[in-house]
Amino acid sequence: MTTQPTRLEVRANMKDEQLDHSRTIILSSGEVSIVDEADYALVSQYTWRMGDKGSAVAKVYVDGKRLNVRMHRLIMGLRNGDPRQIDHRNRVRLGNRRNNLRICTVAENNRNIGVRSNSKSGYKGVSWNKCRGRWHSRIGANGKVIHLGYFDTAEQAHEAFVKAARELHEDFFCERNLKITAGQPEVRP
Repeated sequence: MTTQPTRLEVRANMKDEQLDHSRTIILSSGEVSIVDEADYALVSQYTWRMGDKGSAVAKVYVDGKRLNVRMHRLIMGLRNGDPRQIDHRNRVRLGNRRNNLRICTVAENNRNIGVRSNSKSGYKGVSWNKCRGRWHSRIGANGKVIHLGYFDTAEQAHEAFVKAARELHEDFFCERNLKITAGQPEVRP
């Protein structure tokens, strides 16, 4: 489970003009969610806690039934059972400003996921092919896996992935977190 940023880290990643009309919601565990001033009255009426997926969750009663609702879904008007998802553009699950949220499909939301922490290559979309002794690059789009080629280095395979992702993932392409950075495990084939 990734650690959520502190209040200062969330605010440090926002531009001054974004903070002008924002409010903070303190979760029961002390984490902080940033919301638009216009949504504050809606979300402040609930007690929020950190959910198992790193987003703010509250217990809400709807038609006499107690339900868990995620803050970003409440803000964007998605009811429980709606198959659509909410994507956090900047990948900060406690950043619940409307300009950071967008309604999307599961496939679109998956495009905005970074490299996995257990990646052997250190790059999203790049794996080691033991039989060929080369780095393999591939990408998912429109329900299919597209082979991008075999490469001598993980960096070359990553470049092929980034080029394809820019074209195929369009608005959901995010170059951040496509590779493992300092402080993470050494990468080996």
